[in-house]
Amino acid sequence: MNEMEKLAVRKRLVDGLCLLIRAGGINKGHTGSYNDAMIMQVAKYVAMKRGGRAEAYLGHYLAGSGTAVKFSIKQLMDEDAGVRLRIYKWINDTVAVAEKAGRPVSVQDDNIPIPQRFFHNEDWQFATGSLNVRWRFVDLVDKGCGKHIVAEVWCGNVYQWHPNEPRLTQSLHQAAVNLQTPKPDTQLRTAVTIGQSLVMPASGATTGVMPNTLDANRDGKDPFVVYFKAAKNFRMYCAPERIFVPKSDRIDIPSLSTVLNSGKQQIDAIRP
Repeated sequence: MNEMEKLAVRKRLVDGLCLLIRAGGINKGHTGSYNDAMIMQVAKYVAMKRGGRAEAYLGHYLAGSGTAVKFSIKQLMDEDAGVRLRIYKWINDTVAVAEKAGRPVSVQDDNIPIPQRFFHNEDWQFATGSLNVRWRFVDLVDKGCGKHIVAEVWCGNVYQWHPNEPRLTQSLHQAAVNLQTPKPDTQLRTAVTIGQSLVMPASGATTGVMPNTLDANRDGKDPFVVYFKAAKNFRMYCAPERIFVPKSDRIDIPSLSTVLNSGKQQIDAIRP
């Protein structure tokens, strides 16, 4: 079985799991957006680090405020060797071209595309997805341990899901987008337990299947209705930060096979 065939099998498994979750919700009498919320809940517990950035960004998306979230490219580079090497290599290559041509380095606003395949840290990968990092040349200095390129880096991106793009997790992307226009879930007066979440109709209060994503109305009658908050895309951004890039004639980016062999399997991301 080749890689494309393996990917197709894995996609069918993901699609099948999403269908199973939907069928389970319908079988228990749930309507509206309950099943989409459950799919996101399962994705969070299966693929995301507890208390991590991807989990936090998903929660922010589902809460629906749409407020911008700031992050640090320097922190990303510290925590993800693949992204760091991508940025180092791009900047070194750009400077080398200028030096070889015998002209000054005068980069004021260049783009460094960072597709998901360069990420080694899945928490960052699932949080931000692919990035376009902007940079400008500041100086070339000798820090006593070799020459370094001084550069400023910054970026902006939108946290959003892409259900129309073919990918392993396409069904998950569709569920996430469905929650932007949620429909109320009508339930009977029975406690419904799903994983670690608990809805108690009799109490009139609930934290919902995804924390901070539900509003519950209890009118004392059967059935009762849970209203989901509308999920909303939001901007992620990093203000300009100064970095010191070790100057090198050759920086190798690990190949996919090297990454796989080291146990850092690169898969189609949950986040775009």
